Amino acid sequence: MNLVLNELQYKQLTLLLNENSSDDYDDEDFIELGIFVFRDWVKKNVDSKISKYPLSYLMSNYFEKFKESLGIDGYTYGGSYRKLEKVGREILKKGIKKLPSLQSKVKFTKKFQKPFSMALRQIKLPEFLKLNVTEDEPYVLSFNFELDYVKMLQSDVEYRGYTYYYSKITDFMGTFMGTKFGKTVHGDVKVFPTIKVVGQDQFIEKFKKEIRPEIRKLPGYSNVIHSISISAGERFFNLEPRYQSYSARSSQNKFKEEIFNLWVNLGYNRNKLKINR
Repeated sequence: MNLVLNELQYKQLTLLLNENSSDDYDDEDFIELGIFVFRDWVKKNVDSKISKYPLSYLMSNYFEKFKESLGIDGYTYGGSYRKLEKVGREILKKGIKKLPSLQSKVKFTKKFQKPFSMALRQIKLPEFLKLNVTEDEPYVLSFNFELDYVKMLQSDVEYRGYTYYYSKITDFMGTFMGTKFGKTVHGDVKVFPTIKVVGQDQFIEKFKKEIRPEIRKLPGYSNVIHSISISAGERFFNLEPRYQSYSARSSQNKFKEEIFNLWVNLGYNRNKLKINR
């Protein structure tokens, strides 16, 4: 999962991730848990011999009582395995029994401190992009990128997007460190990459108040441009002009060059501005 967030959204997501732990188990794991606890319940509350009867028999005669004893309310829809999967999830949620896990108790960044630090050093981040790696839970890494939007627009350095640098790091980890990415309960590493874009909203306001008025002052504006829509992406600032119906293509192209020249004169990199149409 790759996310591009502004500052407010980044804060909201951070709170959400801290409050809710991810569930790494598959349906099969919950079915197994449901069957194990169900048979054990029959053994203790009905008869040890009966607990070994076919599962279909136990489901028909004891499943609803079993649910009630666990405090699981409501009718469970679906076939037997679907019902056991749902009950298994409730069992784990209520802390009645835990599922087995191969997740390390030692943090990845501590266990592999030297090679992981080397992996991070291999990636030359542009000066407008920062990376902070956190590991609140063993083998669950958060790659928190922070992009200075205005510096990115001003820089002559090509910016390929944070996912490019994320992929370079994880490729190095997989190739040279033998890191496997997947589910932590299988002993693998899980990585959540996010990016916080700093200054993007402020630049949009600056464009509306300061730069767009300058564009309107350019010679021939009213003869060529009807209106201009704007949008801010992670890698570019985008303009989408609506041209006057009677304006010639040559006039439109000439005016686009005037906008590019103004953009450069204001201190921004020409390649970071996209003028669509």
